[in-house]
Order: sequence, then C-alpha cells, then structure tokens
Amino acid sequence: MPHKKKSFPLSVYPETAAEIKRLCKARDERPATFLDRAIAREIKRMGKGESKT
Repeated sequence: MPHKKKSFPLSVYPETAAEIKRLCKARDERPATFLDRAIAREIKRMGKGESKT
C-alpha cells in the first residue's frame, strides 16, 4: 500500500465509521493490542492532523 497522506471523510464511509466506533468500544474493554494501537494511530492520522503528539 502506498504511503500517501490521504484523508477519508467518515461520513462517506458510514460502515467504516461504525466499525471504528465498535473497535474503539472494544478497545476500552480490554488491554490494547498491537492492532488496536495501529487503528488508533490511523484514526489520529485520518483526523484533522492538528494535534500531533
């Protein structure tokens, strides 16, 4: 997969938004795994990108 910075508006992908919400909920209920951290990183990257930690 090319490492191109691209933002995906979640409104265009309602299924993806729902899946991300579900994964976030699941992440809150158990210790974070490598995949969870990767997903969180993706969400941050897909966000506005103004808060860089």
